[in-house]
Amino acid sequence: MELLLLVCLCLLSCSGDGQVLNDGAGRNVPASAPSISTHFTPGGMMLQCEAVGVSPKPKMEWKDSSGNILPGKPPKETENAGLYTVVLQTDVTKSGTFRCVVTQREIGVEVYSETSVNFNGAAAAPGSNTGLLMLFFLLLLLF
Repeated sequence: MELLLLVCLCLLSCSGDGQVLNDGAGRNVPASAPSISTHFTPGGMMLQCEAVGVSPKPKMEWKDSSGNILPGKPPKETENAGLYTVVLQTDVTKSGTFRCVVTQREIGVEVYSETSVNFNGAAAAPGSNTGLLMLFFLLLLLF
């Protein structure tokens, strides 16, 4: 019975990489890879990164493929029951691969997601509106 309790406790409190997960009642909840969305703007492409339900509050940055930190809008941070949601946006005007990096130094966690943007044709995903625009134009051609 004690062994079963220990196995259940480990399943509830350990992630696959050995990081300790907790329930958010003031305890550590490491960030998973952030989600990225892209949106066309008149001057290029807006990249948005979001990390949801993490603790402690993470630091979030956009970087280019050379590791340079991109300027952007101040992050939008909300807190609910000790868990943080952070959204960071930046605008890009050149093609390239961009990385959203989420860091929680206090617990030794750094995760990232990447997206590529190509201004010589279509913008790449995830979250781009390219597919919807192409569908719209196809429907216009067919009807």
